[in-house]
Amino acid sequence: MINPTQVIDAIYNLLSADATLSALIVGGVYRQRTAPEISRQYTPAAFDSARNILPTMMIRLSDSTPIFGGYTGYSVEMRYWEKWNYTTIEAARERVRCLLHKQIVAVPPDQWVMLSAEYRSGEIEDTAIDYRLLIDRYQWIGSPCDGC
Repeated sequence: MINPTQVIDAIYNLLSADATLSALIVGGVYRQRTAPEISRQYTPAAFDSARNILPTMMIRLSDSTPIFGGYTGYSVEMRYWEKWNYTTIEAARERVRCLLHKQIVAVPPDQWVMLSAEYRSGEIEDTAIDYRLLIDRYQWIGSPCDGC
């Protein structure tokens, strides 16, 4: 059976290795399991010296759904923050969409997931750090589980 943590790691590795995205998301790309939230405590590199948030991104696993044929579908959220306007993170959203939408992502040792963009939010208030964020949700379908 496919391990959701390995999928998040594979997506993280793919996005972190992209030079174009790294140039845009200067506050960093984070995974929920290694940084439970974007905050000055857990992700200090996401903030500048004036304590304002830099363009930052968080990958979060959402929910799972059994699908016909032994496949499992999950949702992965990409959350984006930026202080003043959304010019940089809008460019980052488009870059992530190019990297993930309708693409197959290899998940070690020998599995895969196919991602499909399904949802884009408007502004949402992140009351924990008093900034607004944008959320994109990708549905992914994994290779069939063993024994299904």
